[in-house]
Amino acid sequence: MYLTSAAVEAPADTNGVLIADFYALLERFLQESQAIRAILFDLAGHDLISVGQANIPQIQALGALIAGTFQSAIALADLINEAPFTTVSFESPQYHIYISLIDQTQYFVVFSQIIGHSGLIRLQIAKYLPEIAQNCRNVFQLPANQALKTVRGAEFQSSITQQIDELFQDVDISAKEES
Repeated sequence: MYLTSAAVEAPADTNGVLIADFYALLERFLQESQAIRAILFDLAGHDLISVGQANIPQIQALGALIAGTFQSAIALADLINEAPFTTVSFESPQYHIYISLIDQTQYFVVFSQIIGHSGLIRLQIAKYLPEIAQNCRNVFQLPANQALKTVRGAEFQSSITQQIDELFQDVDISAKEES
């Protein structure tokens, strides 16, 4: 189990929920569901928390693909005049992968190797998702400015602001304002 660098710099105790308690919750989920790995990604595909033993190569690429897949599923729902999907699943000979959208802010991804027991995983996800969502809200949902400063650090914010200013310093916005 690990907490990624983006989440490590977050406060250890936000709104009374300890990160250690979050890990314990996810470990309980793995044990009861018999899943092999659970990963929490933000909407951009950055991994926040991961528990379990499965070796999932190229976790950053996986996160980006999951984010893209879910955005495609949302577009598909819109195309067929359906409410946005909140769960997507895939099955292969080696893995069953379940992806749940939590509060429009994170993806909860579960890997299982139990063939024929997909119902068990789905029931456990449904059972645990409200508590996982509450932990996500408490641990990761900081006000936007505070989150940027806390998660990425003040130097990051300053550097990004400077880079944006440099990129647009030569842009003449007066021509657009006149039209």
